[in-house]
Amino acid sequence: MTHTRKLLFALILMAFCIPARAQNEEPKELIKWLTFDKAQELNKTQPRPFFIDCYTDWCGWCKYMTKTTFSNPDIASYINNYYYPVRFNAEGFDTITFMGEKYFNKSTQARSTHDLALKMLEGKLSYPTIVYYNNDFKFKLLAPGYMSSQEIEPFLVYTVEYVFNSLGAQDFAVCYKRAYHPDSTFADTATMKWNSLSKAMELNKVKPKKLLIFTGAGFCNSGKVMLGSTFRQKQIVNYVTRNFYPVYFDALSTDTIHFAGQTFTGAGNGAVHQFANYISGGKLFLPTISFLDSDYKLITNVPQFMVAEALEPVLHFIFDDSYKTVKFEDYSKNFKSEFRKQ
Repeated sequence: MTHTRKLLFALILMAFCIPARAQNEEPKELIKWLTFDKAQELNKTQPRPFFIDCYTDWCGWCKYMTKTTFSNPDIASYINNYYYPVRFNAEGFDTITFMGEKYFNKSTQARSTHDLALKMLEGKLSYPTIVYYNNDFKFKLLAPGYMSSQEIEPFLVYTVEYVFNSLGAQDFAVCYKRAYHPDSTFADTATMKWNSLSKAMELNKVKPKKLLIFTGAGFCNSGKVMLGSTFRQKQIVNYVTRNFYPVYFDALSTDTIHFAGQTFTGAGNGAVHQFANYISGGKLFLPTISFLDSDYKLITNVPQFMVAEALEPVLHFIFDDSYKTVKFEDYSKNFKSEFRKQ
């Protein structure tokens, strides 16, 4: 065999052998998994949500999720930074103390279920299942089944940013997809033209209107989702543009703001801008919509994620001055939406 033929043969052999070895390699562990004891200890001094991966040794989809989703550097980094991640063998035999109670696997048989798995999964033994708790354990979300990196993203944000206070997890996942991965199912799109605060005040001198100030930040993913879904609906965009001066304000801005005879500054380095604290009354929650009248007096703050259907009656309530005479709860009962269901 000539030298050239030997070299060609070696290259062909390498082409077949390298992928085979790579397939057998264990994925690099990127998530910094904790024990239940360690996670609960850390949570006492630095509260965070819990991310609990319930798996079994025989579960093929559990292994595949480890090789794919949990090996995604972006997903792993987000979980490590914002959660206390715990990997829990639902058929293990360890004694576990969780939320002040001890749990056991009372059986000695293989494939017997641990009592904590029965408790957390509420008897619905499906693997893998991710159990999300917020830091005080008052909120719990079960997410059964394999999830790709793209599929798990909204659930991670949903818990960290307290979206569960205003919306169901699956509904938020739909909004998340519309914002980050839009397709033909989201046809009613329009583009909101956001003003700076100084521009809105300039326009207000010529033609007085109420102001709608949306306060967000680069790190606030639910705010980005709201901008990319709620504020892309034609009905919302048209109504806001016609009746308000819409303002986007970055809570971490370093700009100097002159507003209502006062000067507000941003310190930078991740510090909240003075104006964001002022407009929220020192109780800033992201995202927040602030409504101001044409004299720049605060009407109300709405500090939560909102879908278009929920925001629509609020916009009407503020614009037509019903807030002066009626409670929103009563107003919303009689409100007739013009919104076309998606």
